[in-house]
Amino acid sequence: MEHQGRIEIYPDWGDTDPPPGTPPEIEVAPRVIDLVHAGDQISGTLHRRFGKGADFCDVAVPIHVSACHGSTIEIEIAEPPAPTAYKPCALPAIPYPVRETWTWVGTGP
Repeated sequence: MEHQGRIEIYPDWGDTDPPPGTPPEIEVAPRVIDLVHAGDQISGTLHRRFGKGADFCDVAVPIHVSACHGSTIEIEIAEPPAPTAYKPCALPAIPYPVRETWTWVGTGP
């Protein structure tokens, strides 16, 4: 739902599978997408929180919505990688974004 040009999106499926190569002791939170709608452009950030013991990192990668029609969006998005260190947060190279098409097929509020 959009409010004052801002859109926050949460997955409606179990989204705690870690990205490939994530060590088994790492805790992985579901992804959150924050979008900003300005004119005819929609872009934003994909966040994913990773934890190791008491230390956490919020990994953020940019995303871009290239089309939005009804319940379908086309986005350019990359998977946030697991950090290589937690104090301070250090990341490997962010993968290149890929174009995906997402369609909402459920029911809701």
